[in-house]
Amino acid sequence: MNWFSNMSIFKKVGLIFVLSVIIFAVNLGISTVAINKNRDTLSFMETKVAQRVELANQNVIFVQRLDELYTQAVSFADEDLLGNANKTFASLKDNLTNLSTIDQQESAALSQLSNSLSEYNTMTLSLARGMLDGTIDMANVGQISQKKAKIFDKLTNGITVYKADKVAEFSSTIKEAGDRSEQSLYLSFGIGIALLVFMALATISIARAISGAAGDVANSLGELADGKGNLRHQLTVAGTDELGQVSSNFNRFLRLLADSIQRVVSVTKPLLDSASSLKERMAVATKATKQQSHDAKTVHMSMEEMRHSVNDISHSAQQAAEAAQVAEREATAGLAVVQRTVSISQELNSGIELASNSINELAKDTESVGSILNVITSIAEQTNLLALNAAIEAARAGEHGRGFAVVADEVRALASKTADATKEIRGVLEKLKIAAESSVSTMGVAITKSSENERYAKDTGEVLSSIQSKIVSINSMNTHIASATEQQSLVAAHVANNVVEMNASFEQTLGILAEVQGISEGLDGFANELNHATSQFKL
Repeated sequence: MNWFSNMSIFKKVGLIFVLSVIIFAVNLGISTVAINKNRDTLSFMETKVAQRVELANQNVIFVQRLDELYTQAVSFADEDLLGNANKTFASLKDNLTNLSTIDQQESAALSQLSNSLSEYNTMTLSLARGMLDGTIDMANVGQISQKKAKIFDKLTNGITVYKADKVAEFSSTIKEAGDRSEQSLYLSFGIGIALLVFMALATISIARAISGAAGDVANSLGELADGKGNLRHQLTVAGTDELGQVSSNFNRFLRLLADSIQRVVSVTKPLLDSASSLKERMAVATKATKQQSHDAKTVHMSMEEMRHSVNDISHSAQQAAEAAQVAEREATAGLAVVQRTVSISQELNSGIELASNSINELAKDTESVGSILNVITSIAEQTNLLALNAAIEAARAGEHGRGFAVVADEVRALASKTADATKEIRGVLEKLKIAAESSVSTMGVAITKSSENERYAKDTGEVLSSIQSKIVSINSMNTHIASATEQQSLVAAHVANNVVEMNASFEQTLGILAEVQGISEGLDGFANELNHATSQFKL
């Protein structure tokens, strides 16, 4: 079995697959042959045997029917029954002919039965017609009947025997098909069991080979993982398949690993000493750099405080200068507003005096209008009186003065309306007069207040002019202070920037030292781990 061990796993599995396919194909071929034979048998039964059995059953019925029809025709002297008997004879004759065609082996026996049938039919038909016609010799009836009975018995026996043979053949064919199917089933079952056994044996063989090689590798790796393995230990190589190649390559890997571990062990001790020394020196350098960084931060904080103080002074001076400029602008604007107020107050005073004069004139005109209204009222009363007199005269004139009376009524009504309107106008003028008098009084007060406002505005303008001159002086001093503090702020900012750059340099150096210290600590840890790891292997 060395050839099987040296085969690759793929080829082993492929060989099992090919053999399985061959066995399956053989089983399939056997089953196919059995199925084809059964199909042929069933086809033969359907087309031949079943048809023969059916025709044989019909023949048994037809021959009995034929004898009964002839007997009934003679008994009842019925020609129609003879016709039916003749048709039955024809059907039976056709069946025998068909059987001779589809059953070549029984062709001779069927021909004899056909001849016996013809002989029986001829004899029986002649006997029946003779008895119906009364032309038959009664002395010969017994002899003819005996001969007919022998022929009928021979015909009946032949047809019955043929039927029994065909039924037996049908049963035999069915049994043969069943036996063949059963044999095919048993054979397929046996081949299937053989295939399963073969597959099981082949699978177990391959599984044992894979499990054995994999188990050796797993055990060796487990010992190495537990720190109990020996790198010089070699696995047993059985065969040249993939598992054998795995074992061989694993042995090569162990040899390579043993050599590598040996070289690592040789440099682990010097590496551990160097890592420890580097770690100590980096701790000293880091401590010194941290102290320098702390001092730089202290200087930076002091310069920042000074710079903030100078900036605050500069900012306050700038704000004071801006406030002074704003105050100067506001004072200038206020002075202009005051001057404008004085001018407007003067104009307002003049306008109020003009309005007061106009209202006085209005009051005088109102009194004139009152006089005119008195005249209009007097005219309206006289018109009303004249209209009344005219109406009285028209009434005296009778029918001739009717039109004049109408005109007199209209004139009197118009005079009444004029009098009413005059009263309303007088009422309005009275109200207007009262309002004019009130306005004249109010205007007098307004003229007094306007004069006082003009005087106060002039005083305010003088005060704002004095404030403006003082603000100009303050603004000049704030400008000098802001310039000086700005120069100090620039110097402080320059010094602070230098300190910041120095502090950043210390921070960068400290970061680099921290990284180097971390690397040295990691290197020291790696060296210890490497020493611990290499100590677990046996060389």
